[in-house]
Amino acid sequence: MESGKTEIYKDAFPIVLKSHRKLAKLTQEQLAEKANIAVRFVQHLEAGKYQPSISTFCELAYALNTSPDKFMLELVKALPNDTS
Repeated sequence: MESGKTEIYKDAFPIVLKSHRKLAKLTQEQLAEKANIAVRFVQHLEAGKYQPSISTFCELAYALNTSPDKFMLELVKALPNDTS
């Protein structure tokens, strides 16, 4: 993946994560507990400071009551149409 496209994903992930968390009516603390990660890490993810590993991405999806593939589709939908 080109670095420009990587930046677009980095920009979209925090938005998708936070919106899914709010739809699930979870606090950052509750999401962290369900995903077995630190609250501070959730805060950094939502701020766009960090990107999750694949395993953490999956744990977040399950904690948000969705599957990793559906969560990824939501991320792709959040991307701008022209990523060239």
